[in-house]
Amino acid sequence: GSGCRVKKMLFIVLGSVAVLVGGYFLAKPLPPQLGRKRRSSVDTALMARGPFPTEQNNPNTLIIKILAFDDMPSLDDFRETLKKDVVDPNFRYRAVPVADSKAVIWTEVDSVDYSKHITTVTVSSAEEMDAEINRIVQTRELGVPDTAPRWEARGIFGSEDCQPSTKTGSNYSGYWIIRQEHAIGDGLALVKALQNFARTKEGAPFKVAFDPSDRKPKGFSLQSLLALPLNLLKWTIIALRVLTIGMIGQDSRTKFGNWSGPWNSKNQVLVRLPPFPLQTVKRIKAHHKCSVNDVLYSCWAGAIQAYLEKVGDKLANSKKLSMRAVLPVAFPRVGKKGDELHNRFVMTSCRLPVVSNNRLSRLQETIQIMNGLKTSGAPLVQRLIQNIVGRLLPIAMQRDTTNQFFVRHTTVFSNVPGPQEPLYVAGKEIKSAWVCYPNAIPQVIIISYNGLVYMTYVVDKEKIPDPKVLQTLFMAELEALDQA
Repeated sequence: GSGCRVKKMLFIVLGSVAVLVGGYFLAKPLPPQLGRKRRSSVDTALMARGPFPTEQNNPNTLIIKILAFDDMPSLDDFRETLKKDVVDPNFRYRAVPVADSKAVIWTEVDSVDYSKHITTVTVSSAEEMDAEINRIVQTRELGVPDTAPRWEARGIFGSEDCQPSTKTGSNYSGYWIIRQEHAIGDGLALVKALQNFARTKEGAPFKVAFDPSDRKPKGFSLQSLLALPLNLLKWTIIALRVLTIGMIGQDSRTKFGNWSGPWNSKNQVLVRLPPFPLQTVKRIKAHHKCSVNDVLYSCWAGAIQAYLEKVGDKLANSKKLSMRAVLPVAFPRVGKKGDELHNRFVMTSCRLPVVSNNRLSRLQETIQIMNGLKTSGAPLVQRLIQNIVGRLLPIAMQRDTTNQFFVRHTTVFSNVPGPQEPLYVAGKEIKSAWVCYPNAIPQVIIISYNGLVYMTYVVDKEKIPDPKVLQTLFMAELEALDQA
């Protein structure tokens, strides 16, 4: 009867409070050890130990930044700038993660051997530069010893008679590529760590375009108090969804995805789209009253739908087609200066609108999906649960949970607003900047810089034989939306 329903509701509310309160305290960082050793958070510990099952033989994941120059910083200038502005101020660039049965402890090394961490190569054409970049991306492990800090940099210099690209006409004098294991920090942490490394023309650190640490908490109100019971119920439902993610069905098997391996693929290919104007995206955003992220996410979903049509996939445009993307959501930074590198993020599950009648309906569907995610509170609830699970589950079960989450999704999509002014490294202007991340499933990373949008995706060429066709399809979606 009604009494039984009241008891059930009370149980749900009390259970929610227990999860949220327990999650809050477990989410608080572990007390760091002083001196040359510091304890990792739950997220970083998983990244350092390896987020996927050991039998998959998958190396620790790498975040890769590709900086193009018309006038390259010399090896000496680059090394001194990186040392002064990144390595010296940031503890994890001078330390290695050491795991025991209870925790991962970052231990500072006696000295950083820059001759091993920073290397260069000289090539004679833009095509050779591209080939070297792809080789670096396909190399899934760092070239430094396991006892060295988990990062490296590679300079690709063009010779004096270096030939421009016969395909694109690009003629950069070279690239500096920085690779670091995800254990050092998530994308936002690494951007913040580079604030002093890449400076404005006046020599000032650039401002992070979107920093969740700048969010101001909402004040207490009677309205928030009255909404508490309903919110607790909503968060309980979200918590149940998060806890049962490994029990839901996988995405549809198509000629784009979903597949469960090989995770350590040697066939991964990086595609860098030519930069396109941010103003084009903002124009679409203003016309349709949405966000920049809505526009880009809709275009990526449209490119996948068009790809399935192009290759004659039997599920193309079928109502049975189900695809989801993983969206990383960053949380505010914690820590004192010099200890700001953290992994504070969650991977949220988001539906891909790949069965739409036209581009405008797909964009409207995307807006609804994203608005639902923003107002759901799901990322916060997931973060609390993630910290509880991370403290209680054995590492093997944590890895299996990560694996089960990824195999139930088709792609990872990340969009990061960057500085909208030229930046300089050792006095040399960065002309273009891409970020990429070879992941277990196709990964998209988009960053805006100096009025342009730079997009990369990494796919398995064995699964998608002509990776660059997605570039053409994406740009067609964008241009069509701009003309609609």
